[in-house]
This record gives sequence, structure tokens and C-alpha cells, in this order.
Amino acid sequence: QHIMYQNPDLTPDQRNQTWLELEHKYRPWIDFDNLPFYGRGAGWQRQLHIYDAFYYIDYCLSTMAALQFFLLSLHDQKDAWERYLRLVRRAGTASYTELCETAGLQVPFRDGSIKAIAQQMSQWIAEHQV
Repeated sequence: QHIMYQNPDLTPDQRNQTWLELEHKYRPWIDFDNLPFYGRGAGWQRQLHIYDAFYYIDYCLSTMAALQFFLLSLHDQKDAWERYLRLVRRAGTASYTELCETAGLQVPFRDGSIKAIAQQMSQWIAEHQV
């Protein structure tokens, strides 16, 4: 999704090519050669949420914030709660990036931020055998 949002002027053929490149990268074992629809990269059209439920990316973004609040709460619950309140008090008046910054959270759009959050969560999971 982020590729499409970063490049809103892509032609339909360019969108198909992008999808096909992603298919080859992440699912290289699938052979689309004899499937004209999928072979030209149109498989993204089977993702129904593109057409009727534009909320998948919201789930990912809210999860990144929630994980950070969880990690903060492990060290200082009061501080985590105060940060959360700062964020919700600005809800509806600021962008996602601004909300993250208000709470002192890492913005997932910035290089390395998701990796840092994932590493912290992986460490917590390993320590707690979850």
C-alpha cells in the first residue's frame, strides 16, 4: 500500500508491475506464467480491502503506537499513561505523525523505527516465553 500512496500517479500498468515485483520477491515459488490475469501483475485487485475497507493500514499504524505504549508501561506506567492522554487529547486535530510526536513515540514512517520496536517486543516475548 505504501508504494501506491508514495506514488499516486502510477499508471495501471506500473501498479501491476509493482505488484508483480512484490509477488516475485515475497512469493517466488508461485508460477504465474500461464495465468494471464496474475501474470500481468493484476493480482492486487483481489485484495478487496483496496475497494471496500480502507482500514488495514490503520490497524498497522495503531498497532505500532500500542506496542510502544506497552513497552513504555513496562518501565514507567504513569509516564506511559500521561503520554497516552496527551495523544488522545489531540486526536482528531493532528496527523498521525504529529500524534506520535506528541506522545514521544517513534513514527513508523521513519527508517529503523519499526525494526527498533520489533526488536524490543521480540526481546520481551523471549524473556516471558509468550
